[in-house]
Order: sequence, then C-alpha cells, then structure tokens
Amino acid sequence: MLARSGDKSAALAAAQRIPEAEDSGADVCYNKALVYTGLGDRDRAFEWLDQSAVRREASVVFAGVDPFFEDLRGDPRFAALSKSLGLD
Repeated sequence: MLARSGDKSAALAAAQRIPEAEDSGADVCYNKALVYTGLGDRDRAFEWLDQSAVRREASVVFAGVDPFFEDLRGDPRFAALSKSLGLD
C-alpha cells in the first residue's frame, strides 16, 4: 500500500523490516514481493516470489488471484512460477 500510494521511502523501510518477522511464521518472501511490486520493481518482485515458492510459503499459491500482482501476470516469469507451483 505504501509503495502504490507513492511513499517509496516508507515502502522500502517496511521491506527492510520484514526479515524481523521471519521468526513469527510470516510469509516473508511473499510480503517482500508485494512491496517491490508496488514499487514497480518487477525483477525484485519476481526474485522474492521465486524465493517464496522455494521456501514453500503458504501465501504464494494466492499470487495468481492477489490483486497486487495483477501487473505481473502478463510477464512470462509469472507463467513459469504458476507452472512450478502446479497452478497453471
């Protein structure tokens, strides 16, 4: 939300705080992917989505319907991610 509202510095600060939540069971990589998608950094977003899949974070299966990732769905990397998750 911060990134899409134009507050890039706050969004980056939030992304840097996400690792602190790792011990809480939060889907850290998926959440970082959300931040970088909002910032328009598709490459970093895909890096974190891929890591989310590798770590088998539960939230990654919702990437195909999560409205925050709509801008990524036309990218061939998204199709590859969906296929790797068995969601295609």
